[in-house]
Amino acid sequence: YLLLLLKGSWNGRPRLNTAVIRQATAYGVRGQLGTLMQFFNYRLDVLLLGHFRSLEEVGLYTLAVSLAEFVWYVPNASALVIFPRTAVAQDEARSFTPLVFRITSIATLVAAVVLAAVAEPLITLVYGPAFQRSALPFYLLIPGVVCLGAAKVLTADLSGRGLPGYNSMGALISLIVTVALDFLFIPPFGPAGAAAASSVAYITTLIYTLVVYGRGAQAYPWTLFRLGWSDVRAVREAIARLREVRPR
Repeated sequence: YLLLLLKGSWNGRPRLNTAVIRQATAYGVRGQLGTLMQFFNYRLDVLLLGHFRSLEEVGLYTLAVSLAEFVWYVPNASALVIFPRTAVAQDEARSFTPLVFRITSIATLVAAVVLAAVAEPLITLVYGPAFQRSALPFYLLIPGVVCLGAAKVLTADLSGRGLPGYNSMGALISLIVTVALDFLFIPPFGPAGAAAASSVAYITTLIYTLVVYGRGAQAYPWTLFRLGWSDVRAVREAIARLREVRPR
């Protein structure tokens, strides 16, 4: 169906461009390795928790993870904007990415605080008193989730600059930290230990990403945290544009 829609966008028959295929494959492999390691980083603690502790605790921890991941909706949306924007205009991204990083980090932190404030009564109301023990691992996960959310913006920028290998290395480092701390924390502390291990790993990811972003973007990492009136104006302009949108 898509080919039919695009049939008028080229002259003659479509031909394979081996140079583009090789370039895309090399880029994809470097990026996909990081995606796979990040997937294991998200879920390996659940498997290890099931190995060392009871299935009941796996259920409690899984609920905590599901709630904490709600906070990632904001940075995930920001990353979708950053990646193509950086790929098209890398020089412009040197000012645009820090702006989005600051706004996204603040929005993610606010969302995390609000969710943390209602988490325990919400869990009890929806799932019952038996799941109240999910609140502690949720609280331990929140700091790391906020940090990883901020890192998602920077990893999207690095991918847009053609540097997905940095992100794969960061995912590998985070995975190593997660596994090491899981073996250390899960046997004595159960879901709370798994949450603490993941949170530390996510914080490690942010620290690493700040360093490599400074190298890739040729910028000082601490400039990402400089709030100014330009940030306020950008938020006001964004709100004004949203108000102008009307359904047809």
